[in-house]
Amino acid sequence: MDETQAQLAAAGAIALWAAAVTPSLVQHDLREFRLPNRLTLPGWWVAAGALAVVTPLTGQFPTSAALTALILLVVLVAVAFTGGLGMGDVKLVLPLAVGLLLVHPQTALVAAMLALCSGAIVALGTVIQQRNLRAHIPFGPPILLGYWTGYTWSATGILPGILP
Repeated sequence: MDETQAQLAAAGAIALWAAAVTPSLVQHDLREFRLPNRLTLPGWWVAAGALAVVTPLTGQFPTSAALTALILLVVLVAVAFTGGLGMGDVKLVLPLAVGLLLVHPQTALVAAMLALCSGAIVALGTVIQQRNLRAHIPFGPPILLGYWTGYTWSATGILPGILP
């Protein structure tokens, strides 16, 4: 198995986890404005396993994917400590980012941009509707929208990654 095939298989394992939890995460976040650890933390194990499996299959650790995800984690934790993001959102982003980074860095970038833009639209609509700048905004659904759009676009060949 070559490096690309191994990374795509590992990304596929993360996508399976994401598919299993997406409906529950969206429902939970819309209802309670939080993403529970019982749904987000297993994704960390799946992502760690995906990175660990790629190494023996390719003979090298996917350093760029792991390092980029680690940097993203540090940045998002800092944002969360300022109140700009919930820790459930941070916990959700890490495995999704690893999966998309294994597919292709451009896929991860497009997903992040879409998540931020759709999240900003939701936030603006919520603030206008509630007339409250401190309104709670469920950011899990925009994160998942960005992830699934990036993953799907890669699978269909719109973005580099899954198809040759």
